Amino acid sequence: MMLNFMPVFDTKIAEWIKTSLEKPWSRQSDRNYVASIIPKGFPDYARILHPAYSNQDMKEIKWAEIADILSCKAHPQMQWHKIAQFEGSNSMFERITPPFTGNLPERQAKVLSYILRKYTNTPEECYFAIWDGWNFSGEKPWTEAVLLKLGDRNYYLVKGSIDCAQKSISPLFWQSASLWWPKDRSWCVATDIDLMCTYVGASIPCIEEILADKRVEAFRTCPDHRVDSEGDKINI
Repeated sequence: MMLNFMPVFDTKIAEWIKTSLEKPWSRQSDRNYVASIIPKGFPDYARILHPAYSNQDMKEIKWAEIADILSCKAHPQMQWHKIAQFEGSNSMFERITPPFTGNLPERQAKVLSYILRKYTNTPEECYFAIWDGWNFSGEKPWTEAVLLKLGDRNYYLVKGSIDCAQKSISPLFWQSASLWWPKDRSWCVATDIDLMCTYVGASIPCIEEILADKRVEAFRTCPDHRVDSEGDKINI
């Protein structure tokens, strides 16, 4: 159940995100970049890959494991559909549930919030942007929260402690926030609704700790890495 989220009534606290995000597809009509997903200006960035799952026991499966099995290369810009090419191996495909799209899994959210707590001076005052397309509009605190417009999408803006990142925004099933950051802007987390991964912008020590934690599958990235479906130019 949703707990401890409070509505925000003004978008001023999020204006820095508006001005720091690149307009999607603005460089080239067929290419999109990390800079359109998470604000520019952080010293370092990480891409956290949402795991796939075994249908037999729901055990997490890393992208790198799939890449290794299918003779592909794991790298920061790899795309799921490029490595998970199961032609001629339908039995493997049937045994796997693909990674969540637009949804940082609960276990990874807990790990990430634990790490990020160490790298902010305002862990008790964080902000969360919730895409209005999840259709939670009839429930509090969304009914009272201001709408933040980013590109062609609208987000309900709420606040709470960093621990709220470990709680679902839906009372029915697990769903993570789309964006979250602390008042001091020491880091930012972005899970685009169309992607199977989550991006983090933060200090170099913070990103290094994320990369070193084996509980998440993460790669160092940068604002100029591609995020579109054809961005993986290694696994063709």
